[in-house]
Amino acid sequence: MSILLAIDLGVRTGWATFNEEGILTDVGSHNYGNAGRLKKAAYPFLVQFPDLRYLIIEGGGKLAKYWKNAAIQQSVKVIQTHAHVWRDELFQKKKITHTKPMKKHAEDEARSVIEKSKLSQPKKITHDAAEAILTGYWACKEIGWLKK
Repeated sequence: MSILLAIDLGVRTGWATFNEEGILTDVGSHNYGNAGRLKKAAYPFLVQFPDLRYLIIEGGGKLAKYWKNAAIQQSVKVIQTHAHVWRDELFQKKKITHTKPMKKHAEDEARSVIEKSKLSQPKKITHDAAEAILTGYWACKEIGWLKK
């Protein structure tokens, strides 16, 4: 079964995987400490998902390039987006403009996706993991793994 991996870009990286039915299968966060360590870790991280078909990257800059290059080496399709794109679609009825309420709303929405997936709810969900979940959920809709 194919896998979609969503990455919330940063030295502290949130990630989430989804199956072809658009169901969240795993989620996590890792602090690489600096760009050099992230660059070295991107390829080995992706290799652990042998059925990886899509890599969704939220964000840009040189860190995105490290993930893109690792994905290209494995013939994985890369989709790059930005937070405002998925937020506009997923939060369309709630125009939240302040950072703290937006992060709280993202965490609440991510918990909803976790609940639907039947994964155990973490006691605390990091902001980067929550954003990876929502980026991945949005991407599953975009590629047709979920009905829009």
